[in-house]
Amino acid sequence: MQLTSDGLRLYEGAVEDAFGADVDYAQLIKVFGDPRDEERTVQPGDVQGNVLRNHAAALALYFVFYNFCRVHKTLRMSPAMAGGLTDTLRDAEWIVGLIDAAAPAPGPRGPYKKRATVPISN
Repeated sequence: MQLTSDGLRLYEGAVEDAFGADVDYAQLIKVFGDPRDEERTVQPGDVQGNVLRNHAAALALYFVFYNFCRVHKTLRMSPAMAGGLTDTLRDAEWIVGLIDAAAPAPGPRGPYKKRATVPISN
């Protein structure tokens, strides 16, 4: 799963506590000011995390669902059936099976790295 938040530092610990290593966490940090200022470390639109890969994977899932699992009103079958790729209307369980078959075997999880907490002052 991919989760994106703003740059509030409290979210880092909360996401780690809630999801551990089971999430691809990104922060979208907007910096306002002159984009020509070379002292800036973050440019507008910079994203930390693996957002593009997750976006491509989400699109791929949708395309497989659209073409293999959905009956279209005009075709009265799925596009894959109309194109002669299959004679079976597939379901989400079939898609999950494809993903599981293609996934590498999980290895041992690495050591937990406790982050230093930053005290919050009022």
